[in-house]
Amino acid sequence: MRRIYTAWSDTEGGDITGLSRGEDRPTTADGEPLPGHVFPVWRLEAGSHEEAMAVYNIRRGFGPYKPLGEPAPCPACGAPYYPEGSAQCWNCDHEG
Repeated sequence: MRRIYTAWSDTEGGDITGLSRGEDRPTTADGEPLPGHVFPVWRLEAGSHEEAMAVYNIRRGFGPYKPLGEPAPCPACGAPYYPEGSAQCWNCDHEG
């Protein structure tokens, strides 16, 4: 399953301040706009948060992305995923 992720900047044309899932401006738990995430810079489609972060790190010139925890078989389809990370399977709709 492909998901959309958006990189954000605090100023138009400025440096990227973060990456979030979806296309809408991220909010805090109180529903307030997340500071620094004002202007969408670019979007990408990825199968999981881990895949999106790998692309994010490449585009930003950072080192390789290291997912949290060890991979395990997805309980729904058996594809490798990171249950200690996002717990999103890149191959199916499972989110644990």
